[in-house]
Parts: sequence; structure tokens; C-alpha cells
Amino acid sequence: MLIIFAIPLCALFSYLTFKLYRGKHYKQCLVMGVLSLCLILFMLGCLGLGYLWFTYPGVVNL
Repeated sequence: MLIIFAIPLCALFSYLTFKLYRGKHYKQCLVMGVLSLCLILFMLGCLGLGYLWFTYPGVVNL
């Protein structure tokens, strides 16, 4: 359920950051884009681990 909200939120954040910094601060826009991409991957990884942990409690020992 969280993944439905997480992906559009991160995409919106990336789009707004790109619109804000377009043409002004190219390097800053690039850094913010990379950070938001890392945030998306981190959230997906956490959601995947949480899903595995709840589905197969014996496999993933946290």
C-alpha cells in the first residue's frame, strides 16, 4: 500500500526540483535528482525487506 504513495511522491519531488533548478543551477539539479533517485531506491528496498519479513518471517532475521 505504501509503494502506491511512495513512487508518485518521489516522482513529483524530482519533477518539482527539476523545474525549480532548470537553467539556473545545473549541478545542484543533478545532485537533487540523484538524491531523490537514491531515496526512491532506499524506500523500495525497505518496502521489499518489510514485505519479505512479514511474508516469510523465518527467512529474513532482522
